[in-house]
Amino acid sequence: MSPRHAGSGRNPFRISARKSATAGMVPALVLVCAATATADDGSALWGAHYQGTAKVALNVYDYCGSGNSRRLAGSRTYAMPATLDFGKPMQGGGQTEGNPFSLVFTVGNLSQPGAMDFASANVYSVSSGQVLLTFWKLALGGSKFEGTLADAHTAEAPGANLVNWPTPLIPCRPDSGTGNSTHAMSTGTAIAGQVTKSGAALAAKGSTGDLDFELQFNGNA
Repeated sequence: MSPRHAGSGRNPFRISARKSATAGMVPALVLVCAATATADDGSALWGAHYQGTAKVALNVYDYCGSGNSRRLAGSRTYAMPATLDFGKPMQGGGQTEGNPFSLVFTVGNLSQPGAMDFASANVYSVSSGQVLLTFWKLALGGSKFEGTLADAHTAEAPGANLVNWPTPLIPCRPDSGTGNSTHAMSTGTAIAGQVTKSGAALAAKGSTGDLDFELQFNGNA
């Protein structure tokens, strides 16, 4: 299936550094939304575009511990250019995305290690026509929004909501070399943010199973 995406105020997050209970983790961003979004009309956001920088804290896990147990294999912090786009709810296959707006948030280029792709919904072309897959449950209250990845649609292999991160060519053998690999975000991954006409702030926290990540984005219109 081939996908088709939709086409500063006060930062709403309190940011601090913390140490993980897992030894060796770098300080991570703690992002707490200052208000909970409620149902609202999202038409004022349709067509809004913001670009800026995403700062990411990421933990990498593997299953190379004693007895093939899960273990922390490394931690990274980095920054990448990012864009945030809002649009009309996606439509396709006779269905409409059940959110007040569509959202596409891109960190880097997905071919780059560390890049991420968030999409609230996508329309896919299939042999019988088109099908709409909605991934995120989004809500809007005034200038604040929040969302949760409710259905990753991994069974359909849609190629959305991904993190690119290198993995060893041979498991548990980093000396074998690494190759870029896309990891699907798990359900429960969450975002929250605030937008104005001139700027946007967004925070995200989630997992792919072998990657845990937190990020903060600030951008200008």
